[in-house]
Amino acid sequence: EKDVRIHLDHDDGKTIYEGSIVYEGVEYDFEIDADSGVILEWEKEIATGWTVIGNQFVKEMIDK
Repeated sequence: EKDVRIHLDHDDGKTIYEGSIVYEGVEYDFEIDADSGVILEWEKEIATGWTVIGNQFVKEMIDK
């Protein structure tokens, strides 16, 4: 399995990148507006099944 997957998609008239990253056993799924670069959705799923969703997590990851 590849660690990074990304593809271009069209959703509700917007062009977006959808993808996922697997890092140290944690899967991160995301959607990014292809025109502006704005993160539209971010989700983190760990092995226990817990999921963290939202921009707060993204901000914490970016600030590190």
